[in-house]
Amino acid sequence: VLYPMAFAAVVLLLPLLALAVVLAIGPGRIGQWYLQRATLIEHQYPAEAARMRARLDRVACLWDRVLDWAPAQLAERLALPHVGASRA
Repeated sequence: VLYPMAFAAVVLLLPLLALAVVLAIGPGRIGQWYLQRATLIEHQYPAEAARMRARLDRVACLWDRVLDWAPAQLAERLALPHVGASRA
């Protein structure tokens, strides 16, 4: 009986722990790291770099929709970088 409860606790706590890490580091910084990685692999794998940029842009747009409901100061701190037109 203990193992199903432990499994349920792990399944519920891991996403909360991941969310806490993202909020502690900051979504903007994580987005910048992801964008830097796309820039580094641009010469060797241009298609993969384009997919990474498109993925980050989609996530940033969806995250902006979520932040529309948040207060302005909180939204500024949690915003992701916009990479739609930029190529670093």
